[in-house]
Amino acid sequence: MLKGKIDKLGDSLYNLNARDPESRYENLKTYRAEMIHGFVVYMHLAIEDLWRALFFDFLVRLNRSLPSREAKGTVDNMKSAEITHWCRRLRLISEKQYNRLMAALARFCRRTSDSGH
Repeated sequence: MLKGKIDKLGDSLYNLNARDPESRYENLKTYRAEMIHGFVVYMHLAIEDLWRALFFDFLVRLNRSLPSREAKGTVDNMKSAEITHWCRRLRLISEKQYNRLMAALARFCRRTSDSGH
């Protein structure tokens, strides 16, 4: 039942059951690429949330005079690249952890782009 609903949604958005085989193939390639893109965005946001939590905890632990509300505001107003920079600089994430994550993302991107999609 759920698979049927998912298939119906995919078909309505991407015309996955097009009569023309070439159109169907191109539509399936687009659908696949967008699903992969969605997964990458989801993982990016999950990692960013984790790093934001690490940085927030660091700020609150380090500076007990900084109210949690101000620490939260500081972290919330930072861009993703800033959070990454400060987590690496403060060694909240190790160089090894960061490099492993970047290598895994690079492998994932290569695998998906090598398949022609």
